[in-house]
Amino acid sequence: IMDTEAREVGYYKGRIPLRQLAEIVITIAKKYNNALLVPVNNGIGEGLIELLLEKNYFNIYEQDSVIKPSNNFNYMFNNRDKYGFNTNGTTRPQLIEELDYGLEFNKIATANRFLVGEAYGFVYDSRNRPVAASKLGKASTYDDNYVSDDMIFAVALAYKGVRDLRKKLNLDVLSLL
Repeated sequence: IMDTEAREVGYYKGRIPLRQLAEIVITIAKKYNNALLVPVNNGIGEGLIELLLEKNYFNIYEQDSVIKPSNNFNYMFNNRDKYGFNTNGTTRPQLIEELDYGLEFNKIATANRFLVGEAYGFVYDSRNRPVAASKLGKASTYDDNYVSDDMIFAVALAYKGVRDLRKKLNLDVLSLL
């Protein structure tokens, strides 16, 4: 959870059922002035977006337009493939570059112990893709030595949302190049 000044005010790392996650996310977002949510729109994030829309939570990030043209349920549901952030081979390195800059130049305020722990095991693979070292050569199975990159990307997505929202509102963009 990041405020509009890119100060991390909360975080969670764990595994919970998707429906429960949607409820928790909505409850917290409402406490933060109906906060903008920035889920990924591929993988598990796709299901989260569906649940958010089903529960009438519409303040969801769009890659092309942070501020929605409508809070109309039919519009949102018929255009649900537009919501969230698509993480892929092109956008992942961009997110990491923005996160790196934000952390290096103190644009992000965080004391997130999971972020720090994951950063120690974060590398670029043989194809120059940013990834947790423990994922190299493995399927996505968890074991005792598995260290994910989930928190790295969660913070990167939150920072991306803050930056894009500030830009859309004509506020300082936290001095990113």
